[in-house]
Amino acid sequence: HAEGTAVGFNKKKKGARSYYPLFCTVAESSQFLAMHHRSGNVHDSNGACEFIDHCIDLVRDSVTDTTVAARFDSAFFAKEIVWTLSAQDVTFTMSVPFSRQPQLKAFVEDRLRWRTVDDPVSYFEKQY
Repeated sequence: HAEGTAVGFNKKKKGARSYYPLFCTVAESSQFLAMHHRSGNVHDSNGACEFIDHCIDLVRDSVTDTTVAARFDSAFFAKEIVWTLSAQDVTFTMSVPFSRQPQLKAFVEDRLRWRTVDDPVSYFEKQY
């Protein structure tokens, strides 16, 4: 058993021990920025807030006067992560796991007009 591995979800090799790292890349150049090493038995968002903060700090320490933008899949849809991104003034998009958010799905399906959410933290506080 390799150090730091654990049995987690693996469609192709059920029961296999693995790692489940988080990666941060620079989309425009396909450069690798940082990695958070995790065992294979953790949820996608495990350790994500701290890692996101770290990555934003790396970018802002290296490049001044820039807009930091990020994209996340639905595994990262959580109040803490939205608050972290908002506190760091990051422009972001995030997929919503509608299967876990039926009231939000209904809200989206019934919406006739759309607008930008300038303050996602206050939006989350009103909705949840």
